Amino acid sequence: NLKILWEIIGEIEFGRAGYAYLADGRGNLIAYRDPSLVLKRTNLSGLPGMQDFLRNPAGEDPSPAGEDLGITGKPVLSTYAPVRSVGWAVILEEPVDVALADVHRMERYALLLLGVGMIVGVIIIVWVSNRITGPILELHRGVEVIGRGSLHHRVEIKTGDEIGQLAQEFNKMAGELQTSYSTLEQKVEQRTSELAALYDVTATVNQSLELDTILQEVIKKISGIFHFDTTRIFLFNPQGDELQLRASIETQPEFFTGVRAFRRGQGVVGKVTETGQPLIFEDTLTDPRYLELSQTKSLKKGSFSFFAAFPIKAKERCAGTIIFVGQKPRQLTTEEQRLLTSMADQIGVALENAALFTQVRTRSQQLAALNTIAATVNRSLELDVVLRESVEKVRELLGFDAAWICVLDPTAQELHLRAYKGLSDEVVRSMYRREIGTGNMGRVIASGEPLVYEDIQTDPDYHQGSATRRAQSLGFRTVCNFPIKSKQRTLGVLNLANYSCRRFLPHKASYLSV
Repeated sequence: NLKILWEIIGEIEFGRAGYAYLADGRGNLIAYRDPSLVLKRTNLSGLPGMQDFLRNPAGEDPSPAGEDLGITGKPVLSTYAPVRSVGWAVILEEPVDVALADVHRMERYALLLLGVGMIVGVIIIVWVSNRITGPILELHRGVEVIGRGSLHHRVEIKTGDEIGQLAQEFNKMAGELQTSYSTLEQKVEQRTSELAALYDVTATVNQSLELDTILQEVIKKISGIFHFDTTRIFLFNPQGDELQLRASIETQPEFFTGVRAFRRGQGVVGKVTETGQPLIFEDTLTDPRYLELSQTKSLKKGSFSFFAAFPIKAKERCAGTIIFVGQKPRQLTTEEQRLLTSMADQIGVALENAALFTQVRTRSQQLAALNTIAATVNRSLELDVVLRESVEKVRELLGFDAAWICVLDPTAQELHLRAYKGLSDEVVRSMYRREIGTGNMGRVIASGEPLVYEDIQTDPDYHQGSATRRAQSLGFRTVCNFPIKSKQRTLGVLNLANYSCRRFLPHKASYLSV
């Protein structure tokens, strides 16, 4: 009677849904919790686990807890144990879904935890990445903004790490770049202003050949640019021994009325022309150099503080000095000194142009005068007419107060006055005849060389050579005696006299000889 086995096998439970059944050596079901299957004489030899038993009825299960199809046709975890005494087998099965429910649950938990972990990891990675890359991107944006010219832009990064330090250095660099750019703009603007000012002065220099007009316009430009209280220009006189005031602009002229000329080398003005180097006194009231060099101390009397003197050079030669005076102490920058030096050089160019213009004009006048005199000489064959008209033209063209011609009489060894202009009849009668061996005219006849006395009142050579000092007694200051020659023979003397002193440069004396 196997019913008892049905009850024993049917009561076997394990796990959550585990069950057991009993099969004989041919695979027939002997006992199971569902007796109907037993009664149907169900053969289980087709089950994978049963096949392992039937192949080796006395052996142990080669794959315990393997996953196969169970008695119900559903996947189960199964194993068996042989009952060797009778050749049967006890098979234990539990549905896979029930047996592995906890495992699946753990898998789901694990997957869930893995998903959550991955999400949290991604969030952490993104946060860390943003914390690292955010400041870097901010720096990158800052570089782009500054690259577009917004030098005032600064990055706001306060991470406290190396990137934060990098941001601080970046802002520092941007600040220095902005400062440098602003300084560069100021320098460019200043340089442009200086060039414009120099251009104005240069344009003024080239607008005219009248020196006094040029000088006055130039110092107006300079005073307008630098706002000096006083600007004055001193140039050498024709003799080159004195610096004379030629142009000035003064806010307080009463302090400078007595200062209009300096001897060569005298005072600050003379010192600058001697050395060719500028002198700058930021405060004359405290600078001992000013007290040492100044002769007049006029600035100290007028409570002027700033004083600067720059040489005016023409063809590497100092031709004068331009001075600048200010009421308050002032320090000239290197750029201002360079600009003032350039402006002084432009004044030197104006002097060269004016001198060249004067030479050309003088030469033109001389040529015109020679042409006029030549035309007068060739107009008549009457000697007295020619001499008289020549004297008139010479006196008129050259601007002398008196002119006369004495012609040599070889037989009588005398000089006879043949033509004159600017002399009284009494003087003419006293000068009508002159022995050729006496006086300055006699020296000219003997030597064939001209004699020029710029001031006979003080010239010892005139006093020694003149027999009567007649020209001195008449009040003349300048006297010139030029030989009249023909084919290397001296035929007479052309005499010119002036009541004021006139300086004769070599080219003028040569021109008068012609």
